[in-house]
Amino acid sequence: MSRIRFTLINTGAVAPSNEVALYAKTDRQLYLMDQDGTEIPVGAGSAGKSFETKIRFLTALEISNGYLDLTEKASPKFIQVIRDRVVFMAPDDFIVSDVGNITRLTFAGATASGGEEPFAENEKIIICYAK
Repeated sequence: MSRIRFTLINTGAVAPSNEVALYAKTDRQLYLMDQDGTEIPVGAGSAGKSFETKIRFLTALEISNGYLDLTEKASPKFIQVIRDRVVFMAPDDFIVSDVGNITRLTFAGATASGGEEPFAENEKIIICYAK
């Protein structure tokens, strides 16, 4: 699967040349911006959704279990995990499931233990999702 590389920017800033930028507007919708300034909503068709962005450092227990739990329930259609400016998406890189009132992301494919790009303990990830 091909990956998207991007730079996080503040609203109103311009994407660096040869890259795509990711940012959130005041409506909490995530947008990608190309070098021409074209805005592309992330998760098109997501009207009425509230978006969250969480920074996490993976724990030894999460790596050992092969999954991480969000602190709330997320919309399974609008979840992305970002590591080192690379976007990972379900179902290729993780499996989304609900466990009670929370959402669980189970590592799969390249991100699973033994995969080409496994997640590691203390690794910083950014999780973007819609509620």
